[in-house]
Amino acid sequence: MWTLDSIPGPVPDRPSLDEKESVASVLAAVAQVKVPVASKADVAAQLEALGCSKATAQWMTTNLRSVVDPETGSKGFDFVFELETCKALFADYAIQNFLPLVRQSAEGELECSIDVVCGHLFCTPIKAPKVKNNASALFSLQRS
Repeated sequence: MWTLDSIPGPVPDRPSLDEKESVASVLAAVAQVKVPVASKADVAAQLEALGCSKATAQWMTTNLRSVVDPETGSKGFDFVFELETCKALFADYAIQNFLPLVRQSAEGELECSIDVVCGHLFCTPIKAPKVKNNASALFSLQRS
């Protein structure tokens, strides 16, 4: 099992106030961006004004495509993804819970190798105890 840039348990319903870079927060900000826009810099500026970091705002501009307004012929940029689809995918991801598999592996009930790469605010690495299988890392979840 791989969990990349995420936690293996359910995602909190709301991001905490200090977590402006959560997927939920970025999706909420993207939903407020007025598109199409004249330049990618306009999207970055809107996202920063909505609380995204400069790095995240600039990264989100990699998700833009060039568009032409059929009525005016003016050129601009719009997102390449369907926001509602992204919201639905994230909502489904947020309710997934793989913690029972992690616990089973740690207790030796399940043979698998678990590598947890964790840099998320809700995930704090802890020292892994000896287990019967190849579990290389365990973690604790901190929820607000």
